[in-house]
Amino acid sequence: STIGTRRKDFDAEIYNRILGSQSSDVLFVSGGSSNQISTSGVSIQKTLTNILPTAQVLAMCDRDDKSPAEVTQFEQSGGIVLGKRNLESYLLADDVIEALVLREEKGHLLADAAKVKADALANSVNRGNATDDLKSAAGDIYTGLKRVLGLQRCGNSTETFLRDTLAPLIVAPMATYQELKAAVIDRLPPS
Repeated sequence: STIGTRRKDFDAEIYNRILGSQSSDVLFVSGGSSNQISTSGVSIQKTLTNILPTAQVLAMCDRDDKSPAEVTQFEQSGGIVLGKRNLESYLLADDVIEALVLREEKGHLLADAAKVKADALANSVNRGNATDDLKSAAGDIYTGLKRVLGLQRCGNSTETFLRDTLAPLIVAPMATYQELKAAVIDRLPPS
C-alpha cells in the first residue's frame, strides 16, 4: 500500500533492503495494493515513466492465487510475478528462521522455532487460508518466535519484525536470497 501507516510502502522497503544493496541501479517503489490500483485506476508505472523517461519502469506483484494464464498475461505486458504467494513467503522461509536462531546463539531451539512456523501455518489453514499463505500466519509466527527465542527489541509489530529483524538476515549466499534474486533481479531486462 502507498497509504496508511501500518504497511505503507512495506514491500518496496523490504525489497530495497534485501536486493537494493546488491543492485545499486534498481529502486523499488510501491505502486499500491492491487485493490488500490483497481479502484483508483492510477498507474504508478505510467506516472514514473512520464517523470523519468530514461528509466525502465516495471510492475511487479505477488503470485497470490493467480492462474497460469494471469501470470503469463502480466509477464507478457512486461511485469514480473513472484514465484511464491507473497513476500512473507521469503521473509519467513526456513533458512531465514534458522539464521535468526543462529544469530541469537540458540541453535538448540531450532526445532522449536520450526514448530512455531508449522503450528502458525496449520492454524492459518484452519482459518480457511491457503497452505502457502505465510502472510496470514505471520502474526502468530512473530509472537511465537519472540516467545521461544526470548527476543527483545525485535520490532513492536509483525511488520517491523519482518522488516527490521528478518529482512537484514536475507543475504547471499542463502537459498532464499538466491531465490528472491532469481525471481526479481535476474529477470530484469538489460539496461
